Amino acid sequence: MKTSIKISMLMFVMGMLHGCSKDGTDVPTQDAPTSILSLNPNNGPMGTKVTIKGRNFGTGSGEVIVFFNDIEAIVESIGDSEIVAEVPVMGQTGQVHIQTMEGEIVLGPQFTYEHTPRVSTYIGTEAYMQSPRGIAMDATGRMYIADKFNHRILTKGPTGPVEVFSGSTEGMMDGAIDQAKFYHPEGVAVDAEGNVYVADSGNHRIRKISKEGVVSTLAGGRAGDADGTGLRAQFKYPVRMVFDTMGNMYVSDAGNNRIRKVSPEGEVVTFAGSTRGTADGVGTAAQFYNPMGITMDSQGTIYVADNENQRIRMVTPTGIVTTLTGETEDFENGPVETARFDYPSDLVIDPRGNLIIADTDNHKIRCIAPEGTVKTLAGSSAGNTDGLGEQAKFRNPYGICVGPDGNIYVTDSGNNLVRKIIQE
Repeated sequence: MKTSIKISMLMFVMGMLHGCSKDGTDVPTQDAPTSILSLNPNNGPMGTKVTIKGRNFGTGSGEVIVFFNDIEAIVESIGDSEIVAEVPVMGQTGQVHIQTMEGEIVLGPQFTYEHTPRVSTYIGTEAYMQSPRGIAMDATGRMYIADKFNHRILTKGPTGPVEVFSGSTEGMMDGAIDQAKFYHPEGVAVDAEGNVYVADSGNHRIRKISKEGVVSTLAGGRAGDADGTGLRAQFKYPVRMVFDTMGNMYVSDAGNNRIRKVSPEGEVVTFAGSTRGTADGVGTAAQFYNPMGITMDSQGTIYVADNENQRIRMVTPTGIVTTLTGETEDFENGPVETARFDYPSDLVIDPRGNLIIADTDNHKIRCIAPEGTVKTLAGSSAGNTDGLGEQAKFRNPYGICVGPDGNIYVTDSGNNLVRKIIQE
């Protein structure tokens, strides 16, 4: 009797040992259901290697499929209690789950997906640009670039090489697109009909390149600050332009520290700004200091990269100027109240409603989210490196636009390149 009791106790203990590992955790058995216990790490961008711990995953690489919020991942290795998988592009935040060969769906913990922009070179040194500045795209994805020190406007379609759209040597000449001349063009813009406009900074004019290939002067004649129509109006180093829904153009007139409004007929009035300064206010009571980049949201609010004030300013449709963020030359992310910039030169609104800024002397592309937080989208120190987020490097990024594909394009002025930023 005692012997049978001892044998029973021994078998019980052996069974307990068989069901436990040395560290006291349960060892999966073929009778236990497939389950996901943990993720490590549980957050990260695309390409992150995640170790998934669990039970009864099988031992063959084709026995389970791993999904990050319904996007299939690349499985690097699989064991009965551990899978190593790579976070896919567009993984998004959500539950990780696996699907077994039998079609069973097993849900796991949530993975927090971190959006990390990818920076690549879109136009390289083969274009022989000299300090490219303003950049714009039309609805078809055709790009236009102000190649400042070559006195040219370049163009590139979604496919194909970079070509000279107009301009050659320094000068001032209207006429046929292949004969016209510009002098230090700073900005380009495209209207709803596909006409291209140039902030011909060295000539102090706004030029128009029609769809028919004719270059003309819309407004401006010589350096000055006079309102008026056509050649009677005066600018002083105009640099950027943006259109409202009525076809009116708003120009950052950098040398005059003003925002000017130009009608489709070429009538110029001062919309905001006066003498150099930092004052908020209405219309000409407000002050800017070398305003450069300019963009507009769907409500008609204008955003200005107030370059030498190190600020981002807002101008309502009625001309009320306020400071959104920035104060002194520096670099700091965080709430708009404390964020700092270093000579911001251009800005644009992306499809998510973020304000994207070319922070020139910080060599970074910054982002202001709708809720009012400033972060670095891409870039770190000065250099020329493609890569993810802050691994990438720019040298004095100057112009910025968003294409119809939703991607961001940047004139990397110090590197004489155009860079492409893919946001997921």
